[in-house]
Amino acid sequence: MPNKNLTKTFNVVVLLVLFLTSNLIFHNLTFQIEAKKETTGVPTLSKQEQFARFLANQLTSNHNFQEDQLILQTIKPVTNETLKTKFGIENVVSRKNTAYDTVRFLQLPENQNLTDQLEKIPRDSVVDFFQPVYEYKLLETSPHTPEDPEFNSQWQLQNGFPGIRMPTAWSFFGQAKSLVNCQNGACGGSPEIKVAIIDTGVNTNVIDFAGANFAPQSEWRSYYWASNTGVCSQNGDTYLGDWPDNQPGVICVGLGKQEDQNSHGTAVASVIAMQHNNFGGAGVAPKITILPIELRDCQRDNSGNCTEGKRSALNTFTIEKAIDHARESGARIINLSLGSYTFDPYLDRAINRFNQQGGIVIAAAGNDATNGNNRFYPAYSENTIAVGAITKNGTRAIYSTYHDKIDIVAPVDGIQQGGTDYMLVQNNNGDLLRVAGTSFATPQVTAVVAMMLSINPDITFFDIKENFLPQGWMTVDIGPLGKDDETGYGRLDAALAITKAADPETPTSCFLDVRFDHSFNRTICNLKKAQIISGYPDRTYRPSNNVTRGEMAKFIKNGANIPTNTSCEPFPDVQPGAPFYEEITSLKCAGIVLGYPVGNGVRHYRLNNSVTRGEMAAFIFRAFNIDNKTTDPSCEPFPDVQPGAPFYEEITSLKCAGIIRGYPINQTGTIRHYRPGNNVTRAEMSVFIDNARKYNNPN
Repeated sequence: MPNKNLTKTFNVVVLLVLFLTSNLIFHNLTFQIEAKKETTGVPTLSKQEQFARFLANQLTSNHNFQEDQLILQTIKPVTNETLKTKFGIENVVSRKNTAYDTVRFLQLPENQNLTDQLEKIPRDSVVDFFQPVYEYKLLETSPHTPEDPEFNSQWQLQNGFPGIRMPTAWSFFGQAKSLVNCQNGACGGSPEIKVAIIDTGVNTNVIDFAGANFAPQSEWRSYYWASNTGVCSQNGDTYLGDWPDNQPGVICVGLGKQEDQNSHGTAVASVIAMQHNNFGGAGVAPKITILPIELRDCQRDNSGNCTEGKRSALNTFTIEKAIDHARESGARIINLSLGSYTFDPYLDRAINRFNQQGGIVIAAAGNDATNGNNRFYPAYSENTIAVGAITKNGTRAIYSTYHDKIDIVAPVDGIQQGGTDYMLVQNNNGDLLRVAGTSFATPQVTAVVAMMLSINPDITFFDIKENFLPQGWMTVDIGPLGKDDETGYGRLDAALAITKAADPETPTSCFLDVRFDHSFNRTICNLKKAQIISGYPDRTYRPSNNVTRGEMAKFIKNGANIPTNTSCEPFPDVQPGAPFYEEITSLKCAGIVLGYPVGNGVRHYRLNNSVTRGEMAAFIFRAFNIDNKTTDPSCEPFPDVQPGAPFYEEITSLKCAGIIRGYPINQTGTIRHYRPGNNVTRAEMSVFIDNARKYNNPN
């Protein structure tokens, strides 16, 4: 059955679709004009006339279309001759070149009065939608090349195979963030995104970190072994606990301290944070914020035994504390270029806590492929992004541990081991050197994910793991077709990842409990981006919760853009300082909420009561100024909300405006009940508010 709803406006949807091909990008901009049908009377077409004139101007003055050609789709098959007669257009071509079809191309004659013609088309009840045929441009991006003298030797970052395409990615990032240029690393992420490097420490004073964004020093941590608590106190540090598994000694933590006796942590950080400063090499995301967390490794002899410091702080207990500290400090990503041969449930729970707060843990797969190919944890866990290494010819590095949990790979090694083909890093002395290993593939992925979050901070671990990677939105498949044990979903492609993160059509989980595949995700995300909803402090939305009357007031005020007004007398039970006082009182002053009579002309609001679907319809009807449609003969009420029922006028008008649909009670969904006495969930409320906004403001 065609929709009989009466509307007086067009819905104009702008879709921006980005397609990557090598270093080129298509910017596809399509206007889709959906014409709702008028079935009775002569409608008032002021908004249609305004849009028709706008569209006519576009057709006659711009060149982003193919001549004066329109695409017209009908709600049912009609003949070309019927359309010619209806619209006075001689040139009507069927898409399928058959006598009957629902899609036509209309060629408007020269010197035709386009305004009259375009106004005539949507008025007809047979029309579903119509639009111009737009032309598309192939736009080249201008890759940004840092001026650091060693950048040309950083083949891992280049656009050419098998680089991760950072010059194009930086350029795309700049476009997405509307930056004037990418000089001095401006396109390398945003300081708002904090990445924790849990490693052997970071020497923040090395020369190529000058100007880098490090978290406040008060957030730095340095964990180490000491023989007794007196050593902690002597160093001005804090006793954290006894050494694990009954070994002698204690764990100390230095607050605001950082050093790197090993160089590993500084080298890992340099892959991300080497500045674009005409010195040395270039980091992948030099503008993001680094939180350095040191797990002090002991000094070892040739047999691997500790000679000083007795024991390494690289253990379950300290890594768990480091992960919790990163979470509490607001880090969004943790880089773990470390691992163990054994699954660690204690550490696994810490990672889960981080993920559940919106964090993403990226872990090195390990370097044991030639030594038994032992699984390294936490990279072999489900709750991390596991990163392997590839060579300059695009194949797995010989040492890179491989298994079914590998998610992604990044380039590190040359075809021949050693030499200048290894990854360029900076050590704790500030020297540039070349290194290999999955430890240095991992921060490439970490940095690109940080740039993605800089564009869309709603992206979560689950989006990366269950959507971006399986969909191929941040990788190029280089192994056997699909996911494989050696290269996972493929080689990191930074340009593709940044483009998909910036595309508003890419589904992401804007709340931790509203995943990208949730049936109401798109609607809820739209309202969040419009700052109509904000969720709870723990970054959840709780879509199945019933809406309270207090929450409803905030939904309505923000969604309908009701001005703040507390000049009228508030409800006796919602006085200044009460939750939602401003929202509730503003709606009362606007006559949108009336409250419950409690005697003597006094009304209470009862902000903690749940909202029924009937009440919700009344609030939306008033707040969004929905027309009363109950007198329209084509507007059929819900079977369970007939004339005389509470909220009949409001519910029926919202139904006929396409704002509410009701529950299907037969298999085909042609019969629907509204159930006005049911409570409204937060997910349902989001849909109703979003539909009402679109009804009043289709643009």
